[in-house]
Amino acid sequence: AARQTLQRDAECLQRERTSRYVLIGRCDARGTTEYNLALGERRARVVLRYLMSLGVLPDRIVPSSEGSEFATGNDEEGWRRDRRVDFRLRQ
Repeated sequence: AARQTLQRDAECLQRERTSRYVLIGRCDARGTTEYNLALGERRARVVLRYLMSLGVLPDRIVPSSEGSEFATGNDEEGWRRDRRVDFRLRQ
């Protein structure tokens, strides 16, 4: 399901070629701050590599991490929602 969503995102990014984005890797609250920041960064970089494999130019997207800073889950379902990568428009 995530790949299908990213394929649609890549199609949109290829149609609209002027905006730039930050990919923000997020984690659930388990683990240390350092671990979660590194994990969020890896998560964002994996998404960036996948988007690049679909033809998105890498100079339009910067990977970043917020780790578990805004995590809200306290059970498996909530933790699953916290583990994601979001797009943010870059100014």
